[in-house]
Amino acid sequence: MNNYDLIINAEEQFAREVTFGVLYQRSLSVWHYLIPGMFIIDFLRRGAAIRRYTETFMFPRKLALQAAHDLLSGHKSTSIDSRNEAEIYNWLDSHHLLSPELARAQKTAVDVLVEHYTKLLRADGDSYYDLLEAAYPSRQDFQNYINQIAAAGQHTAGSGF
Repeated sequence: MNNYDLIINAEEQFAREVTFGVLYQRSLSVWHYLIPGMFIIDFLRRGAAIRRYTETFMFPRKLALQAAHDLLSGHKSTSIDSRNEAEIYNWLDSHHLLSPELARAQKTAVDVLVEHYTKLLRADGDSYYDLLEAAYPSRQDFQNYINQIAAAGQHTAGSGF
């Protein structure tokens, strides 16, 4: 499996695990025990929630991963940035979330992810964790990335997303 696929698969798995963690911490209502077949409705509802969260979580990551791949393939960063901005605006608008603040916050998150994914795409390894180890020689280097993406996430959350 190539680095691109390793990264996409790991990010999607992370999104699913986060959603599972949130959904399964909620306690079931009395109706789940009293109404036959309620577990099926709950299963379908949780599956839809996982798909929605994964789609939202993966949008900036897929955009950033494609941008990192294009940068490494020799495309100009100005054209990539323009494309990313347009895609961010279109995606936010399609979800009725378009605002200049949120678009800037998404762009900041994508920029941080592009730098991260560029390192991972250049790294050698057979798994996502191998790529992380190769891309970040020290724990502090990786912690700096975590701090950057957390700060970008706070800007996104602070923008009402």
